[in-house]
Amino acid sequence: LDTRDTDRGLVVNMSDVLFDTGKYTLRQEAREKLARIAGIVVNYPGLKLEAEGHTDNVGTEELNLKLSQQRADSVRAYLISQGIQETAISASGKGFSIPVVPNDTAAGRQKNRRVELIVSGEVIGTSIGK
Repeated sequence: LDTRDTDRGLVVNMSDVLFDTGKYTLRQEAREKLARIAGIVVNYPGLKLEAEGHTDNVGTEELNLKLSQQRADSVRAYLISQGIQETAISASGKGFSIPVVPNDTAAGRQKNRRVELIVSGEVIGTSIGK
């Protein structure tokens, strides 16, 4: 998994296998990755997660904002189904406003169809994202 430490917390980028163009249904590979993440996170009740949805630039801004929210909601719902407390995870959609790579190739667009998990909170006497 691609991670980076930010002032918001540890950002886990799940871009490579989550969604097909125009879809918000999780691919099987995405469910497998998310299940592994949930298996770790569930052991740290002090953690907070935000599922932040992103899209490629195909379609209108309005459509992509809605789709990115649906993608974040899909990830949130799946993580809850794997034991994460509802109060420990939120979801937001950002549309195509924050691409990780240019959208000028099919591969670039695929990478931008992603959900980033922002992990913050107290863990074993340390703080993430504070």
